[in-house]
This record gives sequence, structure tokens and C-alpha cells, in this order.
Amino acid sequence: MFRQFKVNYFLKEEALVLQESGSCRTHLLYYDSKLVGYCSLFADYVNIVKSKRESAGWESTRSPMPEQHYPSIRLHYIGVDSRYREMNLGHILMLMVFDMCIEVSRIVGINFIVVEAMESSVDFFKKYSFEPVKRYNELLIMALKKEDIDV
Repeated sequence: MFRQFKVNYFLKEEALVLQESGSCRTHLLYYDSKLVGYCSLFADYVNIVKSKRESAGWESTRSPMPEQHYPSIRLHYIGVDSRYREMNLGHILMLMVFDMCIEVSRIVGINFIVVEAMESSVDFFKKYSFEPVKRYNELLIMALKKEDIDV
């Protein structure tokens, strides 16, 4: 179904458990009554050092949290069934994510949308202006300032 093992495993084994615990929300995308994609979101924070904020043009960003921590929404997983990859569904899912994040930001303050990107998905997130923040093991933490969402 989903090419990346971790993405497939999360949907089948972890998404419902996290949803029931209230820790994470998974949103499903259907086409012709078939599950073709999903995305999962949760509240988080991101640590962005001053030099990165300056190089990305984010120096005016303020946080109520100490030590360069900024309120964010984490795009935990996003996946499209490999049989439907050519239908631009990843873009549709990102538009859904942006809409949800904007709506949440009207109720709860956030500065960023954050993703821990696998190497194979870095270019996908760069298309949406996500900036690399730091490496974490095999993942690249990337952030998009909420005001920079382009829908």
C-alpha cells in the first residue's frame, strides 16, 4: 500500500492507539471509496537556534517558551498509497494540513508547522517552503513558519 515501511506501519499499528489516547489525530483521504492517503498531526514545540532563525528570516518570531522553543504543530506522518502517487494527492493532503493548522492557530497560538522528514521526502517538503532546522538521526527536522503557508 504505502511504499515506506514506517509510514505503512504507523497507519496500521499506531495511529488508532494514539488517536484513542488523544495524543495524535490521523485524517484519512479517500478516492472512489478507497483509502488513498492520510496525515497525522499533534501539538509540539520546535527548538530553533538564533543563527537558524536569522538565516531563515524568522528573527522576529517570539515564543512564550524559554530556550528557543516555539509552539508548533507536528506533521507526524503523511502518506499516499503508491498506486495513486501520480494523482497529486500529496498536494491535496498538504492543503488539508495547512487548512487544519490555520484553523487551530485561531484557537491556540503556534509559530511553526514541523516535520521530521525522511531523506526520500525532503524535496517534497521543500516545495512547500519547509526549511531544514537540524538533523535527528536519519531524519531531517524541517519547519515552516505559519505566516509563510501558501494555500
